This record gives sequence, structure tokens and C-alpha cells, in this order.
Amino acid sequence: MAPFSPLRWALIASPLAFLFSACLFETQSDPEPDYGPEFALLQASDNPLASTYTLDNRSTLVGLQFAFQTMNYTGEVDSNVAAFRDQTGGYPALVGAYFDLSSQSAHLKAFLNAAHANGCIPYVTLDPKDWDEPDIKYQKTFTGLINAGKFDSALAGLASALRDFGHPVLLRYAHEMNGDWYPYAGGGDADGDGESDGPETFIRAWRHVHDLFTAHGAENLLWVFCPNAEDFPSADWNRPFRYFPGRDYADLIFLDAYEHFEKKPQRLDETMAHFYGELGGFLRQERLAGDSLPLPFGLGEFGTNRTDKPSKAKWYAEALDSLAADERVKFHVLYNGQNGGEDFSLRGLGDLIVAAYEKLRFQFRLFAPA
Repeated sequence: MAPFSPLRWALIASPLAFLFSACLFETQSDPEPDYGPEFALLQASDNPLASTYTLDNRSTLVGLQFAFQTMNYTGEVDSNVAAFRDQTGGYPALVGAYFDLSSQSAHLKAFLNAAHANGCIPYVTLDPKDWDEPDIKYQKTFTGLINAGKFDSALAGLASALRDFGHPVLLRYAHEMNGDWYPYAGGGDADGDGESDGPETFIRAWRHVHDLFTAHGAENLLWVFCPNAEDFPSADWNRPFRYFPGRDYADLIFLDAYEHFEKKPQRLDETMAHFYGELGGFLRQERLAGDSLPLPFGLGEFGTNRTDKPSKAKWYAEALDSLAADERVKFHVLYNGQNGGEDFSLRGLGDLIVAAYEKLRFQFRLFAPA
């Protein structure tokens, strides 16, 4: 074996020295980006409903989301609003319900009128799916079929109902698109190859629906872009703002944030923290591109499925405390019901919730019932 030369020793010693120094000093990770300027603008953004209703721009509008149990839309709205009043001490400013491509325009009209009669602003979730269609593989092609004009007739009927209502409506189209539980998630699968088509297909469908509704005169709508708090799958292509349709096609940015206690116990502010990083980065890109005024932000749905009543009440009270301190949030909508056997309702949670809703920043019903 040849003896070590000085050069060979230097080549060996340098990596050893590096490894030794790594043991002495902790590796410094990149600091979290400072989105202070972006969030200051977001906090100062005007609530778009202020042009129609009297409200404090510093307030958070309280909303209620529920799923219909019967086809009696008037009775469903009346009973859910009354129950919410008993549980929180206030009438909701917004009431929400779900519709899809198979929904009849008469049912949508009934919901809109019942919401208005209760003094509430309608919050309509319209998803490109069909509750009555058992073939999920077929439903995954709907996003592509929308782009081809397949559902224009059904969409036109819903657009006309919204137009004829004549009052402001929050329209949340294709929510939680970065999840994997809806057939349109990930942009759907138009060619049936088992692979998601991606955000580009989703964006084209969003713009198609938006343009169709506008062409039918439904200009009383505030379009809500609403991803989920976490991405499923967690991949770069599936990050929430990959799906953003553009400022000309959206008026509000919402977020759905849930605690599934058996999987991941987590406070609401913890669930939202990662998304705030995504939102801050998006707002910075927007500002650098010349769009300095952010779209207002809110929670499209939130809740917990905890079964222990005291623990559940504490979660909601802490969630509302965090929202009361967060002036970036202009809306928040509680999901008050059952979902697949999981109970996300406020039923029986006691005075903790009422006390939490006495915070000054929460604003309830904005106009007298008809």
C-alpha cells in the first residue's frame, strides 16, 4: 500500500472536519417568511357585503352551514336557524346549503327565499357532482364534461334562479378541491385513466361556469374559492392555490378546517397555521404582480367531531377566541350537523359557546327578516 501524500490527507481530513463541526453546531433552517405586509393588507380589506348592508369592517360575520334532511327547504332553514339561535345566542348572518348538478332550480329558489325570510344571506355550495349517480368513475369525468358544455342547460337553470333572487348570494363552487374525497378533486379524471387531470382542468371548468352564470345575468353573486386546510394527496401539484381561477373569477378566499379528533387532535388555530403560510405566499405573489388589495378571507366550514361534550365545548370556545383575535377573518361558517355518523353539531354544548360569541367582533344577522 502506498503511503499517504499530503494531498490525499487533505482530501480525507476536510470531510472529517466538516462532519465534526456539524456535531458541534446545529444546522440552521431557513426562517419562516414574514408575511406581515400582506396580512396587514388582508386585515384592512373591505367586506364586499358592506356595499349592501351595514356592518363594521372589523367584524367577522357569523354563518351556519347545514345539510338538508328533507325536501322541505323552508322548514329546514327555519328549524336550523332557530336551533342555532338557541345554541349561540344570535341569528346567523349567513346560512348555507349544498347543491349539485342534479339539483332542481325550484329547490334552490326555495332555499334562497327561506334564507332571506329569516334575515340571512344565502351561502350556496354548488359542486360539480350528482348525489344520485352511483358511478363515481363517471362522476370524475364531470369537470371535463363541463368544459365541453355537457351541463350547460342544468347550470343555466340554477343561474337563472340565482339571478331572479335579486339579493347578494355567496356562491362557493367546487369546494375542497385539493382533497381526495369528491369526484372533481384534483381536477377530476376526464379520460378515465385513473390519474387526476390536475388544476388546469379545474380552472377551465370554474371559468366556464362563472362565464355562463354571468351571461345569464347572475351578477349578484360573490364567488368563493374554498380549498381544504390540508392537501390530500400532499404534493406540490395539489397545493391549494394551484387551483385559483384568477382575480376576475373569484371574490372571496375561504378555507375549510376540521379537527378529526381520532386522527389528529388539533386546535383550530393549529389547523389554520399551515394554510396561512400558503395564503401569505400567494398574497405576496399577487402584490408583486400589481394586485396589492387582497381578496377578503374567511372560514367556509369549521368544526370538530369530539364526542366528549366538555372537551368539544372547550374546543369551540378556544376556536372562537382565536377567531375573535384574528382580524384577517371576515367570515366564519360553522358546520352544525352530522356527517357520515360523525357529530359536528353544537348541540348541548352549554354556556361556553354563548359566552364565546359575545365577543364584540362577531356580527350576526344584518337585516330584519322579511
